[in-house]
This record gives sequence, C-alpha cells and structure tokens, in this order.
Amino acid sequence: MLSYGLCARESRLAPSPAPSVQALDFMRYRLAPLAVLLLLAGCAAGPGPPPAPAAATAGEVEVAASAGAWRGWPAELSRFATPIHVRVVNRGVAPVRLSHDDFALIAGGRRIPAVLPYEVRGVVYAPPPGALPSAGFSLDDPLATRDWVLHGTPAAAEADPARVGEQFALPSPDVLDHALAEGVVQPGDRASGFVYFEPLGAPAGPTELSVRLVDARSGQIIGRAVIPLTLP
Repeated sequence: MLSYGLCARESRLAPSPAPSVQALDFMRYRLAPLAVLLLLAGCAAGPGPPPAPAAATAGEVEVAASAGAWRGWPAELSRFATPIHVRVVNRGVAPVRLSHDDFALIAGGRRIPAVLPYEVRGVVYAPPPGALPSAGFSLDDPLATRDWVLHGTPAAAEADPARVGEQFALPSPDVLDHALAEGVVQPGDRASGFVYFEPLGAPAGPTELSVRLVDARSGQIIGRAVIPLTLP
C-alpha cells in the first residue's frame, strides 16, 4: 500500500511531456493568420475621428468650429497653417455673407486674421497620395493650373539639412478643395469647409474663433459668434 501511494504521488508531480514538433508546427500554422490580421489592423489604423465641434449662435445663424479636424494632405499642414473646420447653418430669414475677412482667431491676446487658401505657402517632402501629383495651383499665380511639384534644383541644404528629396509646394489640391468657399448662405442652407490661419504653435491662454455674420443684402451686421477652440 505504501509503495502504491508513493507511485501515485510521483505520477501527479511528474512534468508533462514536451509538445512534439508536429504539434508546434500545427500551433504556428493556426496562429500565423491571426498575427497577420492583427498586424494589418495596426497598420490600417489612421488618425482618430475628428473632435466634436463647439458651436455658437448669433441671431438665427449657427456657427460650429473644430481644430484638429484636418485629414487631408499634407498631414503636417499645421507646420504651415492652422486649419479650422467651420460649419455655418442659416436658420434665419436673411442671406448671410461668407468672406474670409469675417473670420479671425483670438489667441494669446492677439487677433489673427484668416488667410486665403492660395496664400497657404510652404514646401513639404513627404510624397503625396497617388491621385494628387499634377493637380493644383502654382505658387506664383493662384489662377494657374501648372504642376505643383517643384522640379529643378532643391532648396539649399542650410535651409533644412534634414530634408532631402523631391519637393512639393503648397497649397496642395486638398488645401484648396476643402476650403470654405466665399459666397452667400441662403436661408435654410448651410456651408462648411476649412478656414486657414497662420501657424500658431502653442499660444498662451485660450483660443477662440470670432466670426462676424453679415446680411448679404444690406451689409448690416447680424451678430458675432465666438467659439472656444482646443488646439491639438
């Protein structure tokens, strides 16, 4: 009886046999597709969803705005400009004028006027998506339609020694196409797009978007919408 107990105890404490080579190969075969799917999911993950906009109302016109909503090319646009996405909804009875002169940022005690889309200037080195190369405006003439890829001699090395390769001039097609169009928002209509400002960096103090709303017929000011912004 004693010897039986010892044998039973030894059988419980004995280590499990190592898996065979065939079992390891089978496990690798089953786990490999899962690893590939996880890798692809991580690579496909782009920037998160745009932040929820803040809104303000003047008269019967609602203006919503958000910073950090840019998803166009170049992704590094904030180096050259501050893009603010704006939506104007006219629930009143008067047509509302849309002009870049009516938009301004209030940041660090400064009033910063909007710039026109073709005034967004700069050179980027990251290649654009395949659908973009030969569209857009030249740097010299906003009405021209020449290739916006800068050919020829690259910029001097002392300008940015870490940057080499083909250069691409702003404004890009995305900067132009996604801009808020100037015009008139009729009663019951809405308009949306990006308004551009000079690059801000990290302004001290709160940042607000100030929008002057003007009756397109009479030229009288309907009101002013002031929207707080959280810069990315």
